[in-house]
Amino acid sequence: MVSYGAMAAPGQDKTPEKCPGCGATVEPGWTVCEKCLLPKNILAGENEVTVVVKCPHCGGRIGPNDALCPACRKPRPHIEISPESRDTPPPKQSSSSNPMVLLAMGLGALVFGGVLYNMKTGKPEAPAPAEVVAPPVSTAAAAAALAAATTAQTPAPPDEWAIKGQAYELMSLKAVGGLELTFTDRLSGKKHAAVTDAAGSYSVKVPILSEGGYQVSIKDKGLERSFFEEMDPPYKSQDKGRRKSALELMGGSEVLHVPIMLPRPQTDLSYDVVLTPR
Repeated sequence: MVSYGAMAAPGQDKTPEKCPGCGATVEPGWTVCEKCLLPKNILAGENEVTVVVKCPHCGGRIGPNDALCPACRKPRPHIEISPESRDTPPPKQSSSSNPMVLLAMGLGALVFGGVLYNMKTGKPEAPAPAEVVAPPVSTAAAAAALAAATTAQTPAPPDEWAIKGQAYELMSLKAVGGLELTFTDRLSGKKHAAVTDAAGSYSVKVPILSEGGYQVSIKDKGLERSFFEEMDPPYKSQDKGRRKSALELMGGSEVLHVPIMLPRPQTDLSYDVVLTPR
């Protein structure tokens, strides 16, 4: 029997078809290049891969509707090749344009420059001065120091009243010496005494009171003497007739005296007494 080779159909090109991406020979009716995995439909201008492709990780087949490889669960490859880049290999990135390489080169230049500078000057880099830290101060000590400074600067408030005055006779206007004036605390009963000199003057200091006041009494050689507090205008500036009228107006009635009580912040008092005839 005579065997005849297969006859090519009229008009059929016997030249094998090649992948336009990598140049590998592909089978007639191919959809994906088995070497570079380039889908044929991308060259036809389609935007999405709708063919079965070969997984580049495990070699499994990934269907058109699969986002992951059914075998290794890696994502489906997406290959896009523009017409200009099909026959032109991608340019290699120069190491000099890599940002990390440039940064490393800059740091190396700085370090090398510092070493050269120290070698030329022969002086090592001076260390930074040590920070001076003040010793801790306790809160109690600080408060005590502040209180002591405040006390030294602020004078203590007065604790006494200074009372002074003169004693003289109503009618003769003569000063009376040797009189004993007693200032009695109306609440505690404590007494403070003062004696007039030859000019009839006296002075006494008594503790400050917040209430009650001091009641004043006068003795002359052990005997009680009645008196008026000085008035305004003073009795000594009035004529004798007017002074006599004041004495007659009082008659023989007992004179009531208002206790001494100074308003704050007053601490000094001028307290003259005018003795009436016995």
